[in-house]
Amino acid sequence: MVRSILRTVLRAFRALEREFFPPPAPPTPKPKPGPTPGPTPIASARRRVAILGGGVGAMTTAYELSKTPELQQRYELTVYQLGWRLGGKGASGRNAAMGQRIEEHGLHIWMGHYENAFAMIRDVYDRLGRRPDQPLATWRDAFTKQSYIVLGETPEQTGHGWQLWPFDFGTNSAEPGVGGLIPGPFMLLQDLLGALRKLLAKELPHGMWDLYSFDARGPDYPGWVGAELGRVEAEARAAGRAVVDAVDAVEAASPLPPLPPQLRALGDAHAMIRELSPDAREHRATSHQTLLYLVERACACVDGAAATADHESDELRRLRLTVELYTAVFRGILRDGVLLHGFDVLDRWDLREWLARHGASQELLGSAAAQAMYALMFAYEGGDPKRQRFAAGVAVRFALRMTLAYRGAIFWKMNAGMGDTIFAPIYEVLKARGVRFKFFHKVEQLELDGSGELVERVRLSEQAHTLAGEYRPLVDVAGLPCWPSEPLYEQLVEGAALRAEKVNLESSWAAWDRGTPVVLQRGRDFDDVVLGTSIGPLPTIAAQVLRRHPRWARSVARIATNQTFSVQLWLKPTLGELGWTQPPAALTTYAEQLNTYADMAHLLPRETWPEGQVRDIAYFTAPYPDAATPPSFGDRGFPARMLAALEASALAWLPANIGLLWPAAAGPEGFAWDRLYDPEDRVGPARFAAQFSKINIDPSERYVLSLPGTTEDRLDPERDRQVKNLYPSGDWTRTGLNCGCVESAVMGGMKAARALSGFPHTIVGE
Repeated sequence: MVRSILRTVLRAFRALEREFFPPPAPPTPKPKPGPTPGPTPIASARRRVAILGGGVGAMTTAYELSKTPELQQRYELTVYQLGWRLGGKGASGRNAAMGQRIEEHGLHIWMGHYENAFAMIRDVYDRLGRRPDQPLATWRDAFTKQSYIVLGETPEQTGHGWQLWPFDFGTNSAEPGVGGLIPGPFMLLQDLLGALRKLLAKELPHGMWDLYSFDARGPDYPGWVGAELGRVEAEARAAGRAVVDAVDAVEAASPLPPLPPQLRALGDAHAMIRELSPDAREHRATSHQTLLYLVERACACVDGAAATADHESDELRRLRLTVELYTAVFRGILRDGVLLHGFDVLDRWDLREWLARHGASQELLGSAAAQAMYALMFAYEGGDPKRQRFAAGVAVRFALRMTLAYRGAIFWKMNAGMGDTIFAPIYEVLKARGVRFKFFHKVEQLELDGSGELVERVRLSEQAHTLAGEYRPLVDVAGLPCWPSEPLYEQLVEGAALRAEKVNLESSWAAWDRGTPVVLQRGRDFDDVVLGTSIGPLPTIAAQVLRRHPRWARSVARIATNQTFSVQLWLKPTLGELGWTQPPAALTTYAEQLNTYADMAHLLPRETWPEGQVRDIAYFTAPYPDAATPPSFGDRGFPARMLAALEASALAWLPANIGLLWPAAAGPEGFAWDRLYDPEDRVGPARFAAQFSKINIDPSERYVLSLPGTTEDRLDPERDRQVKNLYPSGDWTRTGLNCGCVESAVMGGMKAARALSGFPHTIVGE
């Protein structure tokens, strides 16, 4: 009885306690690190993303959207790809009938400042987890440093025939893709001045100084220059920044010979720019004027030395032109507000036009030094060598990063085809993450809803169908997963017909009408669309978007593209036996049409030629002029005519121009055709049929140009949201580099992923 009363009292007491003294709420769990919320997902389902295209931009977006387990739970990714392989403009294939040779769209070389691209591919190889005894086991196995670069100089430039202008940029121990920052304009300006100082200390023949009178006691500056030097030094001390003695400290830290007294002004400029605040808003106009005075005074010594020489050698002429180029770039960066507003402010001008504004001579503008950036970046409008145009800000930013901010080497060659080295590993990693791939799906049309603000349907054509299960796209070549140069017909219902009719499913001109329509519906098949195609196909596949949204229409109308080509030769002699006496090189600004060349003998171990039959490989590439009249896709013979024209150009070019590169390959016909490997052992030019040529005429294959005045017309994947569920991705978008290259495509892919998911937070160099 007593116990019952006590239990009743206790229960009443606890009820009163809960009412007047409630227990504290449990602590809110701290959010786990992970992506910030993206678009509101549909109820109880992952957000479905249709990725159209399989190039660098599209694959980067897929990679970023599936990078963590949290992201994999948020997004269901499906890639729809034309034909049988990934890669876009970087696709390559293995020709099983020809020694499993690598056949590329062109010459693909990565650059040492590609921080985002290398960061992704390093991560890919880490996750791939290949055994040490497998081919290309790590990213380091997948790339080789290339530091030796050569420019071709025309007879008009040299005054005495074609010459080769070599540059050895050297290598360093830094590795690309480790998260290092890309220097901004002010740091690049410092580095440019340091490079100028090193160039003169190393390259200027010391005997030349005797030819130019100068007060060896040092420069006698105007009063305002000395006052500004003193003011900047005092300001740096007050701010706690390092103060550099112009000559002693700079030269003590340098392994190069000391500067002669004539260049004391350059040492003072180098010290001064290192003492200025990194915040350009704190700079005074007098500081910039002083820097210009010091640089121009020092560089005038080079002109003076050259002018008093009895004979100007090629070396001294090249040095003079290089110094003039450095000085014009230095002057233009200071005068045109780049330190305050970035390089984009220069994009209203063509590169040569901008250099001329800042003192470049006609000799410099016509030199290989100025031509190099146009050739490197295929900057020929319409593919015409006589219509070279390149936005100055894009060009100067890229050139300075390329030459001053590279890690490891200025260039990195891939140690197999780009498909083998880049896209097969990415495919394997994405497949393991659950990304679905729909090969043989050609995009026909994007359709908007009634508001014009959402993609409602995506219409595709399924070009071919598998006999069983999913298409398995890779083949094994000596232990390395690779993309074949043709579809694996044995897996396809239509395989026999495709093989017999030699249908190219990657061509817009393909005579193939046996595909079946596929319609993707918003809410059923996708919620968001990543537009990973290049800009070329948009007038066809995004016509509704262009009609409804002027911003998109202007971008497509203003961002130009051109054709490029690939010519690959397999040779029986070694490079040395062909007569090349320098280290293996990447060469550009040589004779049109095949103006860019690289020795690719390092790929021989990855191909399977008969023992000793092939001992060198050469790749050539360049822009190719557009057809006079744009062809319709109904003109089925157009691809064959364009390829025949390219091959005729190559057959004429080799006898006329190969002698400078390979003297031992010269013959009675101008070129000793028997140097080419041909399993059928044909005679003369007929042996060229055993080589590989490709002309990139398809809208999706055309190279994206950076013409003056078009940077503002590039779509920004994050800011241009006229179609709310459509995310453009690739090198044609606004990325921070704004040019046709792997790094720009990766940055575009990262920006599209960030627009969707909030990740990645940081894109290096944007």
